[in-house]
Amino acid sequence: MCETTDLAYDVTVASGPVNHALLTATNKGAEPCLLAADELVITIPELDGAAEHMGPEGRDWILKAGEKAYAGIMFARADTAGGRSTDKVEVALSAAESPATVLIDGGPVTVNDGRVTSFFGSAEDALTY
Repeated sequence: MCETTDLAYDVTVASGPVNHALLTATNKGAEPCLLAADELVITIPELDGAAEHMGPEGRDWILKAGEKAYAGIMFARADTAGGRSTDKVEVALSAAESPATVLIDGGPVTVNDGRVTSFFGSAEDALTY
């Protein structure tokens, strides 16, 4: 199993869809590790609780050394006004692990809802939902 500390993370505001960011996770170890399906936990400090999952169910897959995986993060629903500003998210590969705090490149962003996809093999797939 991949542990949160096995990966390096980047979160970048996406040019589309609106109110989304792309999480890129890179295996910084020398060995492959297993990313468990639907275990990704994203917490936005300014909101209560972890982001809900959106999109299809994920699948377990092996992340080779140096390989990247991608997840989409939605910060705000277009039909909900208001929100709070944040420039960071917390990322953990399971609810049992301590999260890594990741600054949002292109932030701050306005948040009023938090949703996250499972990991995908491409940025385009991760930002489809």
